[in-house]
Amino acid sequence: MAGLRCAIFDLDGTLFDSSSLWEDIDREFLRERGIAMPDGYVDALNSKGFREAAEYTKELFSLEESPEELLAIWNGMARAAYMDSIPLKEGAGDYVGKLHGDGAIIAAATDLSLDLAEGCLRRNGILNCFSFISTTEGCGRDKSHPDVYLAVSERFGLRPDECLVYEDILRGIRTAGKAGFRTAAVYDSASAADWEAMMAAADIALGSFLS
Repeated sequence: MAGLRCAIFDLDGTLFDSSSLWEDIDREFLRERGIAMPDGYVDALNSKGFREAAEYTKELFSLEESPEELLAIWNGMARAAYMDSIPLKEGAGDYVGKLHGDGAIIAAATDLSLDLAEGCLRRNGILNCFSFISTTEGCGRDKSHPDVYLAVSERFGLRPDECLVYEDILRGIRTAGKAGFRTAAVYDSASAADWEAMMAAADIALGSFLS
């Protein structure tokens, strides 16, 4: 893409093939509390950032834990998978490596904690491609706000329109687009219901990293 200087990748569901993990965690988390997973719960979480998902879950089930405590529980349940088994999506490693080799700045903008993001990227052999990892935790706001993307462009002294944001959820694409970033919709089965809207909202769409 002409004028592209920086590629900003979401991780969960975009680079990481992790959607089934989170559904398993959601199911186990509720099972441990004697709660049957209601219809539509997973779809509702898939459209939200982690903190918003925690706030939604706390309110929906009237849980005693704070959103911060829920996030810590979920991260703990996910840690082993990110450190030991979560793979990249097919073709994602070569795709990132080519952009890096072509001279683009590679960054991440993620809801994951920094240690999980770094651990999974390192294990999959592409952490060295990344110049910066921006987290919603570090920025203090979820992806309904553009802070996590702006942290990248500001760090490298770039205009948003010099950056291409890769996202697998509609909200991220819309948020980044409204802030002036160019956007790439990346297909993930967890957000399949929004795929038509994602393609319409984004500058480009990738059915896979092999296309």
